[in-house]
Parts: sequence; structure tokens; C-alpha cells
Amino acid sequence: MAIATRSQALKRAEADTSARPGTCQVWTRTQFNAPSAGDQDRDGDADAVDGWRSEPEWARHPGDRTPPRGVPVAFKGGSKGFGHRAISRGDGSIRSTDMSNGRYQAGTVGNATIAEIERSMGVQYLGWSETIDGQKIPVEPEPSPRVTTGHADLLRRRIQHDANYARGNSPHGDRVAATKQVWADRDLQRSREGYFINTHWGSPRTEGFRTPSGQVPRRPFRLIRLATIKTLSTTDGYRIRTAAQALRDAKAEGIPGLELELKFLPSQHALDRLAHAARETFGEDWATCVEIKMLARFAWRRALKRATAAGFTTTLIGFGGDATALPAYVDHYRR
Repeated sequence: MAIATRSQALKRAEADTSARPGTCQVWTRTQFNAPSAGDQDRDGDADAVDGWRSEPEWARHPGDRTPPRGVPVAFKGGSKGFGHRAISRGDGSIRSTDMSNGRYQAGTVGNATIAEIERSMGVQYLGWSETIDGQKIPVEPEPSPRVTTGHADLLRRRIQHDANYARGNSPHGDRVAATKQVWADRDLQRSREGYFINTHWGSPRTEGFRTPSGQVPRRPFRLIRLATIKTLSTTDGYRIRTAAQALRDAKAEGIPGLELELKFLPSQHALDRLAHAARETFGEDWATCVEIKMLARFAWRRALKRATAAGFTTTLIGFGGDATALPAYVDHYRR
């Protein structure tokens, strides 16, 4: 039987109101039509901890407490060490066995937050995954972009841009933009876990980023974990920040605004998380000083549509066509 999509699994989970106590792993995988994870840790049973261990490393999002809608979440610990498994509802709550209205209730299927599950069950949150018991969870195709046109305007704005990308994307670039009181151009790539990082090129080799031992990583950033990326530096001392840190630094320096340039097609969840970080940093008016932009030669339609859904103002750069034909999710354009 085919693995259910995220929406299908959550719909089934929402329809359930009861389950045999202590069967969270079986209940969760059943919503996805997934096979057993097996006894990964050889303790005699296939429990929630085994389910988490069965997920490939690339598919795990450890510690991310804002899981998207319809993905499995995992916990470790508990009175017998079996952990816990459930499904995210995408709004900060979780559909879970043995929970009801934020409290433990054996045999009931209900809703609770991650913190309420931790407190009620004596477990510790591990993270969420894009797979279930090692099986890729299909994601529903996005609807076709809106066709409303004639919305975008030609953007003319002074912006701090440094030909030395490592320097421009560093605190040095922040100080230059703050001194000139102009918006700053900040490039975004991603780590292996999907976190936005503030660097121009997709490979550490291009700008000479090295490990503390002096080695130049051969893998692209998208295959390197964030903890490792944070240890890299150039010979002149420039390091790579997370996008969230770049936002905080810009705020601290008094930069008027940031244009965040996407160098890849991010997920909706990643953009939602970035918007949350911008809101936390700049307050309710964050969208007036943090924008998303993308080059016309990249997959800009899907990326800018997702950015708009997350609340960002968007800009298409390097555009040479008819501006009246641009879709409504493009707010500005540059030639």
C-alpha cells in the first residue's frame, strides 16, 4: 500500500478519537500506511525511539519545535523508555494518542502542544522527520500560481552590495550599510537540516571557507550540518551566520532594511520559520524592512509564491520581460 501524504495522514489522525494505550508508534505509522520500523536498538520491541532511529539522517529535523503540518514528531524517554510518536497539526499543536486537551489521558486521541506532551508523559522532544519509518512521505503538489497581473512596480533603492561576498555578508557589511543608512543585500543558502545561512555561494570552496584544521570542505553547504558550517572561516576571518543571526545583527546596527536573496528553492516551512524570526527581531512591522528577492533565472515562481504566503514582500531581479504580466506575488522587480 502506498504511503499516505501528509494531509491524508493528518485527516485520518483527526478522525481518530481513541487508541489502545501505549501504541503511539503503531498508531502513528498506521496513519501513513507505513511498515514497522523494526527493533532498531535491539531492546525487544519496535517502539517510538526505534521509529525515530529508522529515519535517515537527511530527513530528520532534530530540535525544531515548529514542525509543519502532517509530519511525524518523536520524543524519547518516558516511564519505560519507549519514547512517544505523534503527528503535527502545523499550528503549534500535535495530534497524539493518550492525550486530551493538553493532558495525559490513556486511550484517548487528542491535541496537545510539544511542551504539554513533554510535561504530561515525562518525555523529551527529539524532532520531526520528512519520512515515516524510513519511507518518504509524499507532499501534495502545490496549486498553480495565481494569474493576477499588473501588480509589480519597478524598484529603485540604494543598497549596500560588496563584490567580496564573504565580507559583504559579514558584520563588516552590516556596519557599512548602517553608516550609509541604506538597505543591505544578504544572500541565503541552506544547511543540511534546511536552515538558512547567510552566504553567497553554494560551496565553501568558492570563497575559501576552511575548517579549524585548515581543510576546505568538498561538499556543498546543503550537505553540511549547521554546527559544522558555524566552525568554518576564511583566512581573513569571515564566518558564516545563520539568517536569524543576520537579522539580529542588522537590527542591532540600525540598518534600515534587508533584501534577502534566495539562491535555492526553499520549502514553505523554512520560509515560515524565517518570517517568524524576522517578526521576533523587528516586531509587527517586520515586513516593511525585510524582503525576499530572487534572480529571474532561478525557480522564482514557486519561491516568491511561498515567500508571499509567509508574509514577505518580494522582488524579482534581472527581469527583462513585460512587467504587466508578472503574477501578483511579485511586488517589485529590477531590470
